[in-house]
Amino acid sequence: MADTMALLERHHIPFVNTFNHDAGTGCRSIGPDNRRAVRLLTRHLMDLGHRRFGMIAQSIRNNDRATPRLQGVRDALAEAGLSVRPQHFTEGEWGIGEARGLFRTILASKPWPTAISCGNAFLAVGAVLEATCQGITLPDDMSIVGYDDVEIMQERPGPITTLRVRSDEVGRRAATYLVATITGQPAEVELECEVEIVTRASSGPPRRPARKR
Repeated sequence: MADTMALLERHHIPFVNTFNHDAGTGCRSIGPDNRRAVRLLTRHLMDLGHRRFGMIAQSIRNNDRATPRLQGVRDALAEAGLSVRPQHFTEGEWGIGEARGLFRTILASKPWPTAISCGNAFLAVGAVLEATCQGITLPDDMSIVGYDDVEIMQERPGPITTLRVRSDEVGRRAATYLVATITGQPAEVELECEVEIVTRASSGPPRRPARKR
């Protein structure tokens, strides 16, 4: 990314990075702060009572959004003195089928997490599908959440809790910024776009263990 930005700067080509805003980098970036958004979602799960977390992360290879999403989970957990157990951390790309296999890997080690955070929508869909096949009831047995609110997230029989990014607003602000830059006008746009937590049937408080008599 740094080399690409330097090349564009050298040739005086207007540009803006989208869907990963990070004020600390000094980069012209318009979109959500992925790290902050995922930290808020993780805190939401913790407020429901979850303390054992798993994660199906998106690969950080050639992806500037995956690292802050991963760090957002770790930030929230660290603030409460928690972490994801190594055997409950897996990493994938985009595929629903791939996510099903990664979810089975997490299930191989008990006690299971009560909440699993997925790095994108399709990883979340795969995890939910496999949970259903394994007879796991959401959210009673486990909560699963994702990132992005693509159509399948809300059209499944059991819709999935996720973070909603207004893609149209990101695109509109990016276009406004570029047009202003090209025409030499002040680029008066808010660089960080808000993200909404959309709570659905895939998440809820963890089941309380039965009292011993």
